[in-house]
Amino acid sequence: MATLILALGLWLLVVSLASFFVVRNLPLEVEAAVAKAAQAEAVAQPISDEEFIQRLETIVKSYARKKVSEQKSVKKVDGKSATARKMSMLQNLLSLEQAFYFYNPVNGEGAFARNLHEFLETVRNLPQEVIDFHMREDVNDFEDWMRSVIKDVKLAEELKRIKEDSGANKEEIIRALEKRLEAQKKLLVKNPIKGPKPGYL
Repeated sequence: MATLILALGLWLLVVSLASFFVVRNLPLEVEAAVAKAAQAEAVAQPISDEEFIQRLETIVKSYARKKVSEQKSVKKVDGKSATARKMSMLQNLLSLEQAFYFYNPVNGEGAFARNLHEFLETVRNLPQEVIDFHMREDVNDFEDWMRSVIKDVKLAEELKRIKEDSGANKEEIIRALEKRLEAQKKLLVKNPIKGPKPGYL
């Protein structure tokens, strides 16, 4: 009997303590629920067209400023000026289908170039028999490639003149290629790429 009374008393004590803590924390939970309801009500309230447009403009301007600052940081990291970027265009590589393929008729070896810069460097290292092969009799492969692939009519005409005047003269071909590359570089320095002006969307 005494054990039963003790157990009942212990149970009442546990229930009392639990009720005390629940009642004590109830105001905090109620306050949080009220705050959430007020927040939801504020979001759900309609706004005028003018206020909506104003908020939209703020978002767009913020986005535009972010994009402009990102572009500036990319330019700083990249470290390339507009002229340097355009200079690199001179070294853009053509596809393998458009490349010029050099052929050595003596040993059957070959090489290829995918832009004017590579073409010049390859010609500098070629034996004379390769140049003779590509500029033989009624053939002028160098001129044809410059005209049809590189689309440099001026250089094509110069290579045509060289063949007519002095045949497959390696030194003259190299000078013509160097002169043309130098002229292109000067042209790019005078007319650098102009990027888009920053602005809002």
